[in-house]
Amino acid sequence: MKFYQKYNDWVIGSNIDKVIAPSQFIIDEHHKQGVFTDVPSERIPLGIDTTELKQYKAKNYDQCNTRLLYAGQLTYSKGIDILIDAMKQLDDPDLELHILGKGPDREMLEKRARNDKRVKFHGFVSEEELARQYTIADYTVVPSRWYDNSPMVIYESYARQTPVIGADIGGIPELIEEDETGYCFKPEQANILANVIESHKGDSTRLATNLTDVDVSLETHIDRLVEVYESLKE
Repeated sequence: MKFYQKYNDWVIGSNIDKVIAPSQFIIDEHHKQGVFTDVPSERIPLGIDTTELKQYKAKNYDQCNTRLLYAGQLTYSKGIDILIDAMKQLDDPDLELHILGKGPDREMLEKRARNDKRVKFHGFVSEEELARQYTIADYTVVPSRWYDNSPMVIYESYARQTPVIGADIGGIPELIEEDETGYCFKPEQANILANVIESHKGDSTRLATNLTDVDVSLETHIDRLVEVYESLKE
């Protein structure tokens, strides 16, 4: 609390005209601590460079019927163990989970998934391979157990027209339109995640079509920032 008080004192003394953040969640968290409460705020989602997407645009479905993707750090806060436990509850030989990334929990996670050949660890991959994995996935899963602000993995997934299944925590649900661009589940509940996967594994094509109209470009993000800056000059 002392930190936030010092932070707030600094902010007040800095003559802030407006606060911008990629999620309403992070704005609300500051307000709860008494920070930025008297300053106008605006949520501006992030953006990514979409100029090189065309070569990966088309889906390339392989032999498995439903392909799940996790991309990110292999740490406790990211909840990969929850996703692996959900896989264990789904007796579907045509379901696969592909885990991309590195981190201190890899060995533990590999042991957790040891007897499930449907779970595959790829380690750190190149940008080209990451793009390919997004494209051929049916869903990207974001199973975080801790508060994420506005995960880039969701923007990257949408850019490849791949819907997202995400934990209902932090800023994640702000980026997921239920039954339009993906689905949310109660965090840290492997059984609920398993139910979501089982119930909606046939919906990914429909949701992918919806994502053709979702703009996650860096250009749009910059345009919105410029609009804010210009409005403050007036």
